[in-house]
Amino acid sequence: VVAGSWFRATPSGTTANFFFHNEAGKTFSDQTDTFGLQNIMIVSAYTIVDFDRDGDLDFVTNSINGPLWLLRNNAQSGNSIAFRLHDELGNRDGIGTKFIIHYGPDGQRHQMRELKASGGYLSFDEPSAHFGLGEYDQVDRLEIHWSTGGRTDIPGTFAAGHVYSVHRSDTSD
Repeated sequence: VVAGSWFRATPSGTTANFFFHNEAGKTFSDQTDTFGLQNIMIVSAYTIVDFDRDGDLDFVTNSINGPLWLLRNNAQSGNSIAFRLHDELGNRDGIGTKFIIHYGPDGQRHQMRELKASGGYLSFDEPSAHFGLGEYDQVDRLEIHWSTGGRTDIPGTFAAGHVYSVHRSDTSD
């Protein structure tokens, strides 16, 4: 969380930003100090992107009273997969399109991501849908719910560790 101003004091001093860690999908805990993410700079914007293309998400933040920061995630464990769109019928990057992946035993597990143009005030996220798969090494099926309406089902297998591009063409020409 980037607050855009100094907000509160922590054990390590004053910080403007916070890192909340997902605790097994049940709650979030403030782990700013534990993960070494204390920063007294006022950060007004950020993006989450796989900057080094190693499969985990990194943060790039822009401070208004200091430098740009790359917070590189080097603690990757588990598998991931990502999908990008090239859409000739709707908006080019598919903003507003939803992806649903099915994986695990008999495709029983699933996750959904919607492509958004921003992650918050003055922030922008890479136009791709990134999924953490944990121990699973493939996606069995991909559903795409297009921002313009309609749905496309693409059977797998999609191997983890890759970024896949999906192209939708205007076939009326």
